[in-house]
Amino acid sequence: MIQRLSLLALLAAVTLTGCSPDVPGTEGLEQITIVLFEGADRELVEDIAEGVQGVYGVPVSVADGEPLPLPTEALDETRGQYLAATLRDGLPAPADEHDRTLGLTEADLYARKLNFVFGQAQLPGDRAVMSLARLRPEFWGHNEPDRDLLLERAVKIAVHELGHTFGLRHCDTPGCIMQFANVLLQLDQTNLEFCSDCHAKLGR
Repeated sequence: MIQRLSLLALLAAVTLTGCSPDVPGTEGLEQITIVLFEGADRELVEDIAEGVQGVYGVPVSVADGEPLPLPTEALDETRGQYLAATLRDGLPAPADEHDRTLGLTEADLYARKLNFVFGQAQLPGDRAVMSLARLRPEFWGHNEPDRDLLLERAVKIAVHELGHTFGLRHCDTPGCIMQFANVLLQLDQTNLEFCSDCHAKLGR
């Protein structure tokens, strides 16, 4: 319970600063489904789903059944990483065109011409994928895992990537959840809210 307090406080702050749980531009959106790849911790992902639901204001569920296998064709053995676009595009499409599917993996992801990515989305589209690997403090040599920090970072990436599926591009407004972040310091300084411009664009 203690581990979840900071996330709950963060969600409360979002409401207080004007990012309504009923995000505009999501008319028709009724469901976001998180699909696990093998190795993902379902209990952690259920907490991530709760955080995403607090922002988008629609049910966010973790798909039933066995996790998906990581596609061997996506693996670059030299890099020890998986091509994000292959995982993303291999996700099952949502049953309704207005809904969204978010794939979640522990595998380290990369994109063409980039050393790594925290996630990648169809822009716009109905599918996105994200990785927890580099969000973990221990990935960077810290001795102690920090589940609370991991959870906060994961919810931010999930909300960011889903924002791309609604057509939002990277934003230059300091603190906006749609700011580009390729290092954790930038991500940690990002707020779990859309700036007024991105909020308005979602309303189109």
